[in-house]
Amino acid sequence: MDFRQSLAAAQHQNGGLIIQMQSDWERVQEIFLRALEQAPPARADFVRARCHGNASIYEEVMSLLGSHDEPNDFIEKPLLPVTDTSFETTETELHPGEVIGSYTIVSLIGSAGMGEVYLARDNEFDRQVAIKLIKRGLVNAESIRQFRREERILATLNHPNIARFYGGAVKPGAGPCFVMEYVPGTRLDDYSGEHQLTIRQRLELFRKVCAAVHFAHQHLIVHRDIKPSNILVTPEGEPKLLDFGIGKLLKAGPDFLAVTMTVAPIMTPEYASPEHIRGEPVTTASDIYSLGVLLYELLSGQRPYKLTTRQPEEMAKIICETEPVRPSSAVAKGNANSKLTVRNSRILAGDLDNIVLMAMRKEPARRYASAAQLSEDIRRHLAGMPVIARRDTLRYRARKFVGRNKVAVAAALLIAAALLAGIIGTSFEARRAEKERDGARLAQAEAERLNGFLQNILASADPDGMGRDVKVVQVLDAAAKRIDSELADQPAILAQAHFTIARAYASLRQGAPAEEHARKALAIDERIYGIDHPATAQVMSFLGYALRAFRRFDEAEPLLRHALAVQRQLPPANRKDLTNTMVTLGNVLAETGRAKEAAPLIDEVVEIDRKAYGNSSVEYAEALNSLGNLRVDLKDRTGAKAAYRESIGIHRKLRPIHFSMLIPMQNLAELLLQEHNLAEAEPLLRETEMRCREMVGKSNPTYGNIRGFFGYFEFLKSDYSSAVPDLQRYIGDLAGIYPKNEPSVIGAEILLGLALTRTGNPAVAERYLRAAYENGKAGIDSDFGPIEDLAGPLSECLLAQKRYSEAAPLLRASYAQLRARHGEQDALTLEAKRRLKSLPAMP
Repeated sequence: MDFRQSLAAAQHQNGGLIIQMQSDWERVQEIFLRALEQAPPARADFVRARCHGNASIYEEVMSLLGSHDEPNDFIEKPLLPVTDTSFETTETELHPGEVIGSYTIVSLIGSAGMGEVYLARDNEFDRQVAIKLIKRGLVNAESIRQFRREERILATLNHPNIARFYGGAVKPGAGPCFVMEYVPGTRLDDYSGEHQLTIRQRLELFRKVCAAVHFAHQHLIVHRDIKPSNILVTPEGEPKLLDFGIGKLLKAGPDFLAVTMTVAPIMTPEYASPEHIRGEPVTTASDIYSLGVLLYELLSGQRPYKLTTRQPEEMAKIICETEPVRPSSAVAKGNANSKLTVRNSRILAGDLDNIVLMAMRKEPARRYASAAQLSEDIRRHLAGMPVIARRDTLRYRARKFVGRNKVAVAAALLIAAALLAGIIGTSFEARRAEKERDGARLAQAEAERLNGFLQNILASADPDGMGRDVKVVQVLDAAAKRIDSELADQPAILAQAHFTIARAYASLRQGAPAEEHARKALAIDERIYGIDHPATAQVMSFLGYALRAFRRFDEAEPLLRHALAVQRQLPPANRKDLTNTMVTLGNVLAETGRAKEAAPLIDEVVEIDRKAYGNSSVEYAEALNSLGNLRVDLKDRTGAKAAYRESIGIHRKLRPIHFSMLIPMQNLAELLLQEHNLAEAEPLLRETEMRCREMVGKSNPTYGNIRGFFGYFEFLKSDYSSAVPDLQRYIGDLAGIYPKNEPSVIGAEILLGLALTRTGNPAVAERYLRAAYENGKAGIDSDFGPIEDLAGPLSECLLAQKRYSEAAPLLRASYAQLRARHGEQDALTLEAKRRLKSLPAMP
């Protein structure tokens, strides 16, 4: 089945249609909203007329209308009275053996107030998945619209410690289904107790949770329901954060504002932040609070509050006004449960107490500025260094010094003659600790200021709280307009904000604003730090990367060379910045005909990553992909394929498989297609497409790129009708990203033009072929076959339209050029000769 057919395909279950494609969603939404404007008795006839005989869409719209009209008095209830049993029912929505699309229900995993979670078998990919069904009473057109938006957003959360989102569907008569990675693990607190983890092991596990939360926050997503049952630990010891997006989904639209206020406390109140309890806007700071509660329980075996009542006023008073007992004090009282293996409260006293309580401060602005900052404070504690959360005193600094230098201090005590030197050394260490403290406090202040600005921007994007469909680009545009005036008094923070916005624009393929903000960040950093500072070099490298992507090599190269010179002098902690710059500079050199000069750089990257991360790591696999790209530029196809295959082999062994695996797979497939090795290329392409769909969904640009390779594959098979839609999508994805003379653009236009010509649409094809001819006449050095012959494809299109006089000079030019370059017997030359012979005799 080709791509166009699959867009129109329907998946049936018990006579009902599972509506999955965007066009069907839009029809359902449009008809539903228009039907609400009709009088209830006239709605059925109105919907029937609008559906034009499509019984499945008719049933879906009528189901939504039925749900909309059902009594729904629970939305009038206040925030806190709702409990996990508010919507309990003895009837489940789905049953074992029931089929939804390509999923077969196996069993009910659990039921919460807003829906149910099922274990299911994905029949297409032969894997287990978790299906989360929102109950029909919570469904209306606004939730469907928001569901589509959440589906696109959640598909971007590709992180090893976040349960992967696979997509969604709708069960007729019920509501949206979220299809997620099934994690066969143990909840975090139970895992810690069953495996008798030490405090250090618990903290290291918790830091991975922080990394997942921070990753989501960087993608503008707040979890809102962080608690032990939403974090499962796999048998391999990796935590997986579950249930992203559900709370955000239910916040959509005016009809759902009250629903959000009711459903929100399905989250266990003990983990809810004070502002969440009060019904105030929930931001990233709310997740920081929940992480603090989670850490409190992980360290002490207890929750910070003893909620003995479910009365909303009493719960709100306790959570919003009562200060929690320090974790060390809770352990000292001896009330900890069996999940805690350490009973010595002194282990928690001091830094760990302060870290937990700082994360749980009542005022959001006084908590850690980010999950990453919370994680960093834990790392500093584990390393015996001063932490942000601790009030700095001479005694505290001295104790930290002794803890880090036990052997040296013991020796100093044994040698009385060294007493004075010891005092001097301690004073020196105290001054160094003071500098560390000042630096940490400055970093905290800067992070809080930047975090506050970004939170304010996010809040202002939806000031009325009505869940408008605000695009990320619009949020960035709003930030860009305010950033210079609101942060002008702190240039270091202003530079960070410009850099953050530049990277966000770049990830959305918004080239012009990305460059603009990167240049502003660079100018500020050069002014306050100087040109040889690590922060300046990092921005300089990013700007070089962006300019290289837009083929502005002359501007990119000097920036990258200077950044590289600075980064070579930095400690190993900056290794990733160094190798990124080296790879980008290597690409610039290779793409400007200096592949031999790039070779030492890429070889060095491979060796650095191998030594630093091992030969079974994502980093090493990515370095091998860069090596493969270099081999292509050096015309060493055999070496390139070997590097790509080794990279893919490493990725296959990793769990979970990293998104970067798709890159060497695409690169290898392209080489195989260029060699017309279709038998090996086809299964590789199909696996690449499947994994991309599984990881990020069909709306991601990478998926469109893969479909472009399918278009090339289908063209080579002479399946031109299937190639057309894939190539059209690919060209659409390239528009605005690359210049018109980019080889990828020209090659795709030629293939699409020829495919259209050979399916009887030469008039449509001519537009693409003329664009390729005009934009490619300047000359392109490429092994991508069709690009070498710009005149031939256009002449074929003209011949199909019987415009022989226009085709003749193009045919002769094509034949002469290819014969001179490749010889008489080359396939391209022979094709040009065939076209020339097909030209009718002209007077």
